[in-house]
Amino acid sequence: MQQRQASLEARSETGSRLNVEILSVATANPPHKVDQREALARAKAVFPHLVRMEGLYANTGIETRYACEPYEWCQQPHGWEDRTETFQRHAVALLEEVAVKAVEQAGVSLRDIDVLVVNTITGLAIPSLDAMLMNRIGLRETIERLPMFGLGCGAGVAGLQAIATARRLGAIVSAFDVRPAVKEQVESLGATFVDVPSPESGEGTGGYAKEMSDDYKVRQQAKLEEVMSQQDII
Repeated sequence: MQQRQASLEARSETGSRLNVEILSVATANPPHKVDQREALARAKAVFPHLVRMEGLYANTGIETRYACEPYEWCQQPHGWEDRTETFQRHAVALLEEVAVKAVEQAGVSLRDIDVLVVNTITGLAIPSLDAMLMNRIGLRETIERLPMFGLGCGAGVAGLQAIATARRLGAIVSAFDVRPAVKEQVESLGATFVDVPSPESGEGTGGYAKEMSDDYKVRQQAKLEEVMSQQDII
């Protein structure tokens, strides 16, 4: 392990680096916009047995939610097949929208993409969403696909576990989060926390992250570009 650490440090000193860059970021939302307070009222009506979780809605720091189907659809009973069908239909459409946007903004072609990573926690698709997307937008048949499902809020724990595993293998690890409280967790595992030079904190209500300002996002991108240029694996 000590030899592995020394090898990595030696590579750091000689400047052996991959050319990594974020070329573009794209987003897409389902069509039906719902205020958080309205979502709470609707949830009480549809799922009265979950009223005890009212505090969750009040403390997430979320102001707006988006839904694939209108409220009237949610008021009707739907079986597993109906819910799965609407999930897959809307999910693939949203994936297509963000993929095409991101590629266009980056100035590359869909055929230039080598790896496709898709993560979802809200529904199930077999074959996976990335497989459904491939033929829909004309990605290469030889593209590497990495579908991930079900991490949810546990993704943070999975990230810390990945840091711990990498450190045990002798890697030099850096990690980032908009919440300053995560710094202690990252450093406790022997990794370096990436600090964005900004007085703004991403700590929201109840420990959740909050939406950051445009100024912070500019600073964040600049800092991450600096850090990622020094990494071998992202």
